[in-house]
Amino acid sequence: MNQDTLLSKACMGNHSAIRFLEAIGGLTQIWDDLIDRDKPIGDDDINDAFKFCMVEIPRNAFYRDNFLDLQPVIEQSITQWIASAKIEKTVHHDLLPGSFITRGSFNDLITRCAFIIGGSDHAEEIAIDVMRWTLEAETYQQYYEEIMGGSHGLVKHAKA
Repeated sequence: MNQDTLLSKACMGNHSAIRFLEAIGGLTQIWDDLIDRDKPIGDDDINDAFKFCMVEIPRNAFYRDNFLDLQPVIEQSITQWIASAKIEKTVHHDLLPGSFITRGSFNDLITRCAFIIGGSDHAEEIAIDVMRWTLEAETYQQYYEEIMGGSHGLVKHAKA
């Protein structure tokens, strides 16, 4: 399942909710690239990130209407993502499985949107789709190999 199909299904076609999730996804990808320093980030990407934060997301009707439901998930996702990024840059090999799970915490917003729009049964179905979609993008083995030997990997940082 591709991202467009997943978001459309999760949000039951709610364009404002889909656009909110797309903005969060774009923002978090840029943030990840800035922290990992594994891809060049151009000025346009950085400008887009700030526009997402300061204009697009605050203007989004779905976000505004559901702020009290969405904001705690966003805050928790940020906390978990930062912790995961810190683990990835240290020698805590034993924490990598947990880091792999928590680094995708922003995907919890997809399930939360599904819950808000379609209720509990819909959210449970979408949660399975989100897990499948996440693992299609990157398996734990791929993640582990990138961390241990990639551009921001533990092996590189441990030698520094």
